[in-house]
Amino acid sequence: MPNQEIKIQRLNLRVRGLSEQSVRSALSSLGPAIKAEMARHPEALKQSRSMHIPNIHLSPIQVRGGVRHLRGAIARSVTHSIISHPDHTQR
Repeated sequence: MPNQEIKIQRLNLRVRGLSEQSVRSALSSLGPAIKAEMARHPEALKQSRSMHIPNIHLSPIQVRGGVRHLRGAIARSVTHSIISHPDHTQR
C-alpha cells in the first residue's frame, strides 16, 4: 500500500479456546498480514490515501490450526471491516 495509511485505534477481538500466548503471537505481526490481504483487493487500495478507524469489532473467529491460521483469519476480518468502513466507501 504505497503512500497509504490506515490507523485503527482499537481492535476488539473475542477468542475462545486459545492461549493468551497464541493470540499475542498472532497479533504480533498482524500489520504485514493485513497489508498482504489488502493487496488482494486492488480496488480497495485505490480509494483513499489515509483513513482513521476508531474501533473495529470483529465477530467471533473460529480457527483450526496454529497461530498462522489465526493471524490470517484476523487479517481477513480486519480487511473486510476496512473495505466496508464508511470512511473508505465514501471516497
